[in-house]
Amino acid sequence: MPKPQQQTSQESRPSWVSERPDGFVLIGSKDLKTGKCIFPRIPETSPSASRYAAIELSRRGEIYSFTVIHPNPKTGEKPFTLAYVDFPEGARAFGRLHLPAGETAKVGKAVEVCVQSTVEAGTLYHFIPAKEQA
Repeated sequence: MPKPQQQTSQESRPSWVSERPDGFVLIGSKDLKTGKCIFPRIPETSPSASRYAAIELSRRGEIYSFTVIHPNPKTGEKPFTLAYVDFPEGARAFGRLHLPAGETAKVGKAVEVCVQSTVEAGTLYHFIPAKEQA
């Protein structure tokens, strides 16, 4: 996994992520007529952009569905998990789920978003198991 690098310019980040003092958040779009939220954010250049407002998504979500990908053994890659995660705002996001060794995914499990900016790959996000709330 590449080491996270802090980016200094908001313009160099994709429109679906924003930096806050306490870390990065994903940005979705909320339909102004129906209230439905989607991820990723609708681009400002989209003909539909006027119908949507940008909305910050919670850092925590819940696994809606997941699958484990088993790459061909010849590649040398280890199996990895992909998940659809539902957010309280109503948006659903798709991404990698990084699990500690021995832990398995489960529908309904609480997860947190982890956003990283790397020189090699740019800005990426993935999900990790949520820490217990006190």
